[in-house]
Parts: sequence; structure tokens; C-alpha cells
Amino acid sequence: MSKNNLNIPAVTIQDVNFQVGEQKILENITFSIPQGEYVGIIGPNGGGKTTLIKIILGLTKATSGKISIMGKSSQYPAVKRRIGYVPQKASQADTQFPATVEEVVRSGRTPKLGLFKYFKAKDKNAVKKALEISGIYHLRQRLMSKLSGGERQKVYIARALAAEPDILILDEPTIAIDVASQNQFYQFLGSLNKSQKLTVIIVSHDIDVVAKEVSSVVCLNRGLVCHGTPAEFIKDEYLEKLYGKKVKFILHGH
Repeated sequence: MSKNNLNIPAVTIQDVNFQVGEQKILENITFSIPQGEYVGIIGPNGGGKTTLIKIILGLTKATSGKISIMGKSSQYPAVKRRIGYVPQKASQADTQFPATVEEVVRSGRTPKLGLFKYFKAKDKNAVKKALEISGIYHLRQRLMSKLSGGERQKVYIARALAAEPDILILDEPTIAIDVASQNQFYQFLGSLNKSQKLTVIIVSHDIDVVAKEVSSVVCLNRGLVCHGTPAEFIKDEYLEKLYGKKVKFILHGH
């Protein structure tokens, strides 16, 4: 991660709207994420979570509004490269592809390196560091097809980290991980957030686990329902706007 002015938010979203035809997907979304936050984006299916992530990444253009990454417009390619992204179901893709862990992680350097350019010492060091940070250096020569769902997910995180981003975004990161391993995985993301001073943003349906691990929660249901600490999120008024009147939620461990 590069040195930055810590007073500048990692992500700033101003009056963002998105609609397809007459259907409104996002309405008047405004909030900012400070650098170094561990943020969970939660909400019901169809609430706009993945759409918002795609807008932040520049994969989808907002109907109106502004997105800034580290204080600069998200439309610039150099700005987009400051984000590492692990898409939904990444760990389920190409599981039979005959590639080693290290080869997959090396591919994460392409945005920095450009196509058809040789790896230099700094690129090799970045790959090694990403493997070590993700706790999978010992697996570097293993084929992807021989890994568990949790191990594969760490490989794709390492691939994102190889580009040395300031922000890491993960969409439903535990979708291919067994329930027993999910708590451990979120704790791993939390340690990554602290040790690397990396802004981590996760989209998830695992409300209990997310609210227990993250430092702040963004709640979306077409509009911004709330943005604050996990303790603020579990108020009945917010849960009702997100999931309906009969939802009750107990935040274990708090």
C-alpha cells in the first residue's frame, strides 16, 4: 500500500443514482469510507449492493452522481488500479484449470506491469509478499484444483494484493467456504485490514458474522438505510427498513 494523506477518504460517494429504464436500483446514495476501515455492505437481495460495488469499480456507470477514490475521480484507469477486487464466486471459477497458486497470484501484477512485459525483481517481491500475507506461501506450487474453497479464496485475495492496492473489495467472499470456516475467514480479513492498513470492503449476507467483525456497516435497500457502527445497525428501525417488521437480530459477542 502506498503512503497517502489519511485525511482523504478511501471512497466518497455523492448523490449516486442508478436505474435501468424505469426501475430504480439505487437512489441518492451518499457516504464516505475513511482509509483503513473494515466495512461490511449488507442488505436484502436486490437492494443494490453488488450494483454499488460495480459503480465504485468503474464496471458500471452511475445514472448520476460522483464517485471518488482516494480523492480522485474513479473514471481514471490509474485510480481504478488502486482497488483490488475479488468478485462473487471467484473461488468457484476454473477450479480444473491447470495453474498453480503462484501462477494465479502472478497474474495480479498485470495491471501494474502491462501485457507482454517481463517480471522484474519488484514484481516477484510483490507476488511473494502477497502469498505470505495471505498465508498461502507454502501452497505456491500446488494446483488450484487441489485446494479447498477457503484456500482458493485466499489465492484470489493474494492475486488482488499482488497489485499493491489501497482498497480491497470482496463480493460475497464466503460463498464457497463451509460454515465452520467462515468466522475464521472474516477474522483473516480483519487481520489483513490491521496489519496492512488496508481499507477492506465486503459485501455479504452473513449479517451476524459481518457485524461482529467489521468496524462499520453500510446498509442498503435501494437507498442508504444506515451507515455506522454494528451497534447502530441492529436497531429495530433499521432492520425493519432492510428486512421487514418481524426481523429480530442478536449480535453475538457484543
